[in-house]
Amino acid sequence: MRNLLVTGGAGFIGSNFVHYMLEKYDYRIVVFDQLTYAGRLENLERAKGNPRYAFVHGDIRDLAAVRAALADHAIDTIVNFAAFTHVDRSIMEPELAVTNNINGTLVLLEAARELKLERFHQISSVTGDTPLLIRDETTGEIALRPIETLDGLDLGNYSVLSLDQNNQVRFSRMRHFVKHPVDDVYKINFNGGGAIRATSEHSVFVFDGANILAKPSADLRPGDLLVTFLGSVAEHERAPHRFDFRVLLRDYTTEWMPGSLESRQAILEIAQEPTRARELFSMAPSKVTGYRAANELIAEGFLEKQNGCYQITQQGIADAALGLVATRWNMVKRQLHLPYDELVVTPRLMQVFGLYLAEGHAANTELELQQGARNITFTIGLGETDELELLRSCASHVFGIHAYVKQRESTYQVTFSSLWVHRLFSMFGATAETKRLPSWIWTQPHELIVAFFKGYEGDARIRSDGARVYTSISRSLIEQLVWLGRLNDINTRMSQRTVQQVAGVVPPGCTVTRRRTFYDLARSSEHHRADEAGAWRTPMARCLPAQPVQAVLQRGELARRLRGMKLVGKSSLLKELAERDDSPDWLRQLASSAVGVAEVRSVERITGSFMVYDVSVPGTERFFGGNVPCLLHNTDEVYGAIPAPQRSKEGDSLEPRSPYSASKAGAEHLVYAYAITYGMHTTTTRGSNNIGPYHYPEKAVPLFTTNAIDDQPLPIYGDGMQMRDYQYVGDHCEGIDTVLHKGALGEVYNVGTGVETHNIDMARKILGLLGKPESLLEYVPDRAGHDRRYALDTSKLQALGWRSRHTFDQALELTVRWFVENEAWWRPIKSGEYLEYYRKQYVERG
Repeated sequence: MRNLLVTGGAGFIGSNFVHYMLEKYDYRIVVFDQLTYAGRLENLERAKGNPRYAFVHGDIRDLAAVRAALADHAIDTIVNFAAFTHVDRSIMEPELAVTNNINGTLVLLEAARELKLERFHQISSVTGDTPLLIRDETTGEIALRPIETLDGLDLGNYSVLSLDQNNQVRFSRMRHFVKHPVDDVYKINFNGGGAIRATSEHSVFVFDGANILAKPSADLRPGDLLVTFLGSVAEHERAPHRFDFRVLLRDYTTEWMPGSLESRQAILEIAQEPTRARELFSMAPSKVTGYRAANELIAEGFLEKQNGCYQITQQGIADAALGLVATRWNMVKRQLHLPYDELVVTPRLMQVFGLYLAEGHAANTELELQQGARNITFTIGLGETDELELLRSCASHVFGIHAYVKQRESTYQVTFSSLWVHRLFSMFGATAETKRLPSWIWTQPHELIVAFFKGYEGDARIRSDGARVYTSISRSLIEQLVWLGRLNDINTRMSQRTVQQVAGVVPPGCTVTRRRTFYDLARSSEHHRADEAGAWRTPMARCLPAQPVQAVLQRGELARRLRGMKLVGKSSLLKELAERDDSPDWLRQLASSAVGVAEVRSVERITGSFMVYDVSVPGTERFFGGNVPCLLHNTDEVYGAIPAPQRSKEGDSLEPRSPYSASKAGAEHLVYAYAITYGMHTTTTRGSNNIGPYHYPEKAVPLFTTNAIDDQPLPIYGDGMQMRDYQYVGDHCEGIDTVLHKGALGEVYNVGTGVETHNIDMARKILGLLGKPESLLEYVPDRAGHDRRYALDTSKLQALGWRSRHTFDQALELTVRWFVENEAWWRPIKSGEYLEYYRKQYVERG
């Protein structure tokens, strides 16, 4: 996605989207607009002069014009805002709604199909899920990301974990990927809880005797040995992380801090020459404040006192030249009782981080944050005395704070109360649903990761063989922990289970009845507290196929033991090879590498509509992917799950009640049909009512605002009790952006706040913001087909990480303020044709 054609981009939502995309990305944006009554070049004034912006005057019903625009500008994506948009106008002129909204959409779809564009996104009123371990070569940050989230990125800046020709696991640069739809995939389940889905032609690497060969998914059989890894990554730099609190707390301030800084700046300015206390302290609000500020500046080395006079030091001169950066930072440290500029991660701190991931919670609700609560709370069992002592020790010796301990019936509740401590732990998420691994953890030394998993044991069950099993409701977190363990020679595997919970019965204390899915992470015990283990087998990931090893060894105890065996443990093999001088180098190399086996459990063909990805990793031709790592071939498709457009709440039947909504529904059905029939890459967003800049003043909010400014009546349809979900247009643009980059192809997403407001209440709030009387409210007969209530469920979009940033009150205040400050934009509109429309719509109805 590099060159976007935004149709209807001179309209209200379209123009806001154009500005949003130009400011956020380096994409080229071409606006295609007929400039009818609501489309205005003035809306795009900010984009003029931007070399990545162009305007084409044209009608979306003109196929030749659309083709030319797509070809001339090398367009790869269409975002279609163009529509005959107003319900009232569609009632007066229904044929225009149909020809613009349905015929125009058809023309755009045909042109997109002919030129095989990457994406068509429909704005309506009304998945690559294979994880890859990615390293950003610009920042060095590492993250486990679903493959679909890489769409739109410059992949040349990223590396993926791969296997080189010497069987060393290392990061290798990616080049690009290509995606395309298919009708069936193969689901491959393998040892360790692993599962991937791939096309029949896609190859997965397997052991074939002593060789590692690519094998098509359709040819895989249960018992085949896939290639996984467990161990160190070559050239993977590791060092204990340093928390730089100057960066972590750069946004921290208080109400008094700006004034206090001004006082200190004044003191340092007057102290350029030796200055007596009386004159110096007069720079502060009071003598006491001045005395305290001067002493703090002396203690910090910015000021000195000799013979009763104060004078700035060279250090103070340097800080004053930089805008008192060091002075401000010292104030922050005093305010927060922060003893460090930097904090280096230690095993003890990592163990506490692990315990937090398992049994911690961070204050995060709006109410908690408004009240200033910055608590980190651990809930541990009464028997976890070692963990209790660990938390107390960390609070006292690392954070320099007191750990508040409250004993309950079966648990201890341990609370850390500190803003800067809260910042540290919040990197791991706040609740069970949002827990995650921060990017810095992937580069920590082995001993710190071992300490982290030891801390995470606080939530673990210990099996008879010594294995630890951790449980979470977050699949993403468990997948991240699987990869983190494998990168650090800690054998991890995952599974999932669904539990029927019954309120008040199962489990005890449960308050709701529901079916809930849990994800388990199992960590085998061969490397940790082995003395607690009973009989345990060497994990498959630490094994190699036995047959080629036996063929090489031929003699010796290990060779005899391998007769009839399928696998051999690499540790046993290395011991045997150390006693031999005749072992081939390739076997020594393989045995000492991180490579291991994962046995295929089942292969299942699934039919439907799916999107798959061809990933290019030049030089190695292979990379690791999956919820549990397995080696994949890079010259074919790797599955990214996009189910056929199954509709839940977004798929509820459409029941339009006006020509406008019927035409929009028809256009959306066309988009859906093209996705199914021709395999076009489409997405659709249905936005609730938008408000914000450039809103054409025939719509309710701008109409009421501009009428109120002129002390004109606000025409209220019917009783004014219609309910709408009003969202700020910038939030809608972010929602569209999220769907373009993260949304599943063929899917529909609702965009809204989920909060409804009566139209009459909205009108009253506008009058209140403008200081106008409610006598301006004027009730007029309701319009035909007027829907009483719109309400969208946006949980599907929120699952992609999107959230509405503005409340209704915030959005309305921003909108009203914009119209007050931009009278020159809207006043010319409210004349001529607009006045004729207004007369027919409101005056003659009354």
